[in-house]
Amino acid sequence: MGKMCKHENYKNCANPAIDGLHSEWVFNLMIGSQRLSDRLIKEYDMIEQFKVKGVKAIFNLEEPGEHPYCGDGIIDKIGFSYSPENLMRH
Repeated sequence: MGKMCKHENYKNCANPAIDGLHSEWVFNLMIGSQRLSDRLIKEYDMIEQFKVKGVKAIFNLEEPGEHPYCGDGIIDKIGFSYSPENLMRH
């Protein structure tokens, strides 16, 4: 499905937990979402959103190289769709 994947468009989510991410609260304890991308993190100021929502940890379930054509794709040197170091700084 690539960029057309229904889970890559947060507007397909009735009430996203994080603006800009296809995301939902799970038991009001955690957020399940599409994978992040460096573009989405920057464009939707997700670092600040995470802070406001009390997000303390992010668990990346993406395997290196997985779904290279979905969303914004993957970063070749890293193998993921975002740079984990960008989040770890915060």
